[in-house]
Amino acid sequence: MSSIVTPKPVQSLFDMYLKEQIVVNRRYQRKLVWSLEEKEKFIDSLVNGYPIPLILTSKQKDSERLEILDGLQRLNAITSFLECEFSLNGKFFDLDSITLTKQLKSQGIVKQRTPVLDSDKCSTILNYEIPLSTTISKTNDFIDETFRRINTGGRTLSKQDLRQAGSLGQIPEIINQISTYIRKDSSRTDIVTLKNIKSISIGNSGLNYGIDIDSIFWVRNKIILRDDIRKSRDEELIAYMLSYILLAKSAETSATYLDKIYIQDSNESKLLTVEINKYTKDFIVKSFNHIFDELNKIFKNDRSSFSDTIYNGKFIKSSSSFQVIFLSLYELIINEGKKINNYKNLHNDLSLIYEEHYSSILGSDKKWRNSDRTKLIQATKGLILNNFSKKENDIFQPGGWIKNLENIINESRTEQQFYDYKAGLLTISPLENKLNFGLVDKILKTLTAMTNSNKGECMVIVGISETKDGAINHQNAFSKSYIEYNNLFIVGVEEEAKHTYKSLDNYLKAIKDYIEGLNLLSSMRLCSNVPAQEIIQTALGGYQSIDELLLPGGRIYEQREAVWKALNSIDGVSAMKPKAAFYIFPKMDMKKFHIKDDEKFALDFLKEKKILVTHGGGFHWNTPDHFRIVYLPDVDTLTEACTRMKDFFAHYVQD
Repeated sequence: MSSIVTPKPVQSLFDMYLKEQIVVNRRYQRKLVWSLEEKEKFIDSLVNGYPIPLILTSKQKDSERLEILDGLQRLNAITSFLECEFSLNGKFFDLDSITLTKQLKSQGIVKQRTPVLDSDKCSTILNYEIPLSTTISKTNDFIDETFRRINTGGRTLSKQDLRQAGSLGQIPEIINQISTYIRKDSSRTDIVTLKNIKSISIGNSGLNYGIDIDSIFWVRNKIILRDDIRKSRDEELIAYMLSYILLAKSAETSATYLDKIYIQDSNESKLLTVEINKYTKDFIVKSFNHIFDELNKIFKNDRSSFSDTIYNGKFIKSSSSFQVIFLSLYELIINEGKKINNYKNLHNDLSLIYEEHYSSILGSDKKWRNSDRTKLIQATKGLILNNFSKKENDIFQPGGWIKNLENIINESRTEQQFYDYKAGLLTISPLENKLNFGLVDKILKTLTAMTNSNKGECMVIVGISETKDGAINHQNAFSKSYIEYNNLFIVGVEEEAKHTYKSLDNYLKAIKDYIEGLNLLSSMRLCSNVPAQEIIQTALGGYQSIDELLLPGGRIYEQREAVWKALNSIDGVSAMKPKAAFYIFPKMDMKKFHIKDDEKFALDFLKEKKILVTHGGGFHWNTPDHFRIVYLPDVDTLTEACTRMKDFFAHYVQD
């Protein structure tokens, strides 16, 4: 490990920012929380030459990217000021001061706002040397620990931010996934550039970021105040509810208990982790988010908000009531397999529930215990039960993914490589009465290219136009208005489904049938039968070249030897030397790699190393411990493939 401290002029940092060389790790990094006043004060410090704290970053040995460990708010203040997002004493940065901002202005990316700050002050800001410390490290553990130590020693963080700082493991991961889903500031990957972080940050007074704070579920329903979102009170509330869902009677309602579940080695954390492993992280996140989706239906825009309903329009600063109602719904829907059959009546039944049933326990800022919480949950379930009915299978089964459209669009603003949009699958001009399967082919090619280039799930969303002209054309064709959201235009597919196949179900079936047909054709192998292959060379006469290929020095012999030796050098992999055919069938140590699904292994290997092998199950091998490699490629290619495989198995453990 080594650290280098260098002064960096603001102008140089801004250049790195534009080149996307400064990144934020959202696994542990704080969101943008500085107010307008805090940003202005910081810029004023630069103008007046006051010293500022050291900005800490880290980087991998051969990387140009700097990961921010401490200084996100300061760097954002600098870059956003240079982009004229806010003023200093009513005056904005002069974009003509340097070539970088001048180009942004000429390209229409940034607009000059007035009045303009005088040139001397602009120059002072640009030439101010920011103290920058860069740690070069090969491991993430060192970076994680550095971040934790920096932030747990500070006094400016909220209690919840202090808990989260550098905290690792499944518990903070789950809480983060849920909270970002609700706030709609999720990102597909942990690493987000400083340039893009604003697109998925929550705005506050005077700062127009990507997400309107008043539209967030918590604020819209007056459960948590705007300023409390900045202090991560939403994540604190989620942590309380998560612990109760998993541990019920042994969970506690105190801040001290919350501190303990964020410490990996604590008994509280270990107990929670055991329960998480029982249900799986994926199930917990999806079921948790499902209840929030249901709450959005109960307290939709044409009905009174949560707080107005529960507290009869009174201002009562208490999130405990929300805990009770959320957990009541969770038990009924997830644990007991029920479904809501009357949202409007349920909303009415929740009206005044605080005054009639909760106030004696939750009123007057009383401290409540877990037994109080359990008592109120049982009472609430009894009061609202008439609005539920039994599901057919009595079990909640979350869908393949739960991610509402707003989250998808917000993510795509920062991580375009994972997303693409198509207005529809019909030819509009002139409007045709059948699907354009050529467009389906293009979508499949796009998805193939995206998945080959990126790790993680990629999507092409049909029913969204990237241009206003495309949305207008769709509107003119179907007489259906579009919705504009975050510079995209939602047109939907319902109208074109009705136009072509009378219903959305038939429309989806037609697409599915077409894709299944393509899969069938692509899996067909057309070749001569085996006996014909055996006798054809002899029947034709002539030189039998195959003999030389199979002897030492022959191409097939050397390829077989190379792949056989390389595979057996991998820890946890063994292979018999084949005596016929042109493939080898290695065996994997199922216990070492925790392999339960050989097809998943093949897909994981393909996604990470871009090499295709066939899982043993594809050849009716019953145990998921084998895969097939064809050794017809040249020795160099086989050696490279086996080297990648060795690197893959060095860290691979199946989920």
